Amino acid sequence: MLDKKRRPIPIPPVRDFRTVGKAVAQGCPSVKHLVQFTPDPSPGDFLEGAVAITQMMDKKRLVGLKIKDLFFGRLKRSYQDLGPRTPCLIIYITGTIGAPKPAVLCHENIIVQNQILALRFGTGLGMTENAGFGTFTPQGIPIEEMAGQVGQAFEDLARVSIRKPMDRDGAAGDELPDGEVGEICCHPQKKI
Repeated sequence: MLDKKRRPIPIPPVRDFRTVGKAVAQGCPSVKHLVQFTPDPSPGDFLEGAVAITQMMDKKRLVGLKIKDLFFGRLKRSYQDLGPRTPCLIIYITGTIGAPKPAVLCHENIIVQNQILALRFGTGLGMTENAGFGTFTPQGIPIEEMAGQVGQAFEDLARVSIRKPMDRDGAAGDELPDGEVGEICCHPQKKI
């Protein structure tokens, strides 16, 4: 990747997320499960107590969970407590600073992301913090036009705006006029 002056942008060093996972396991009693996405792990690659994503998706395990749910109805009871903004994932990202930081994703983030992907798939701007893609570059436009934009937003699904930095209470900062430099804000619009 190149910056505006066509200089290479330094790539952050690869971080060992097991250190963060260990801190979360020890310091956050509300976190019940740690899922580790490590392709082709070697012995010692996994954080103690973490479950590999391949283990979670094992067919025997899923069938076992379904059978337990038939007897105890836990899934149905849990589903009744969920809302669109209920957190469902904490993904650790490196972003531009290289140090791991948590991004809390809710069900609404993930559903809207999948709806956007279903509409267009091809060149898009996305952030892990909002579950992925929020815009897509229209197909067939000239490279000069493509270089000057981040793509087309889908206002009915997720409104994209440029804002001042986030307020201390976690609310989005004030919206900035076109052409101003600021924080990218992607706000789901569709009620699920």
